[in-house]
Amino acid sequence: MHRELDVVVLGDVNVDAIFFVDSVPKPGEVVGARRARVYHGGVGGNVATWLAKLGLRVALVGAVGSDCAGREALEELAKLGVDVSRVRAVEGETTGLMAVLVDRSGERTIVGFRGANSRLRVEPGDLELAARARHVHVSGYSMLNEDRGEGALSLLRAATSAGATTSVDLEGVAYGGPAAVSAIRGLATYVTANSLEVARAAGSGSFDEGAAERVLELLEARAVVVKLGAGGCLVVEPGRALRLSAYRVEAVDTTGAGDAFNAGLIYGLLRGLRVVDAARVANAAGAYKCTGYGARHSASSRELARLFPDVARLLGEGP
Repeated sequence: MHRELDVVVLGDVNVDAIFFVDSVPKPGEVVGARRARVYHGGVGGNVATWLAKLGLRVALVGAVGSDCAGREALEELAKLGVDVSRVRAVEGETTGLMAVLVDRSGERTIVGFRGANSRLRVEPGDLELAARARHVHVSGYSMLNEDRGEGALSLLRAATSAGATTSVDLEGVAYGGPAAVSAIRGLATYVTANSLEVARAAGSGSFDEGAAERVLELLEARAVVVKLGAGGCLVVEPGRALRLSAYRVEAVDTTGAGDAFNAGLIYGLLRGLRVVDAARVANAAGAYKCTGYGARHSASSRELARLFPDVARLLGEGP
């Protein structure tokens, strides 16, 4: 069956105000920033722009405010090759805003306001779009919308019914524990999350391989891929688990690294790679992102192949 789109992404569109500091302030403390920048961000927008940079046909389902920031965000996404025909402006609401503190190691701390994102309601046109894609990716934050996640679930159902593969990042929704994440049981082909989110989703006090295995069983997914930052990732499939080391780079800003990882994983899967090999591409994308500022410091597949020989071999691309 011919699919006119490679990926439909459901997720937030934000503005990121990033402050580069020597240390994150303690309660009541004031610190000065060495540098400050404003970038376009949001998990949905970030994954979508990475996928477009990697050469895929991608559309975004999301919401912005009826403000200048929203208009600028849509213009930026369209310029980067993302289909924004299903991104709506919510009248009277503001575009999502994230205040991001990045310390000298590149680690970030975030205070966020989702704004218009939480007001998004999935419409019939979004479901029709999902049915025409090879893959649908959903951010777990969409499960926290005012519709209590019903829109995200309906999009996953539409994709599954049409024979598309799906992925869900458990960000946000994982903190509701097993009861919250169980709503997506049978609807996520692949699941991604960081170690803390896996622990929460499994109802565990701490992260270990067993927690990831419990999430895999709970959600009836083909694989759970755990993002471990500088520790690489853990790929858990029925009957086996494998840790993959991270690629070593000089990190200056980790903002958006998890989104880059998700995009790399999806790209690898759609190129026909096994999930373990797709996770190697994901590691490379996440590492590349950390070498530049802003959540959308992204690379083409050729650029990844040039910098990471493993990726060149897996994708069959010369440097």
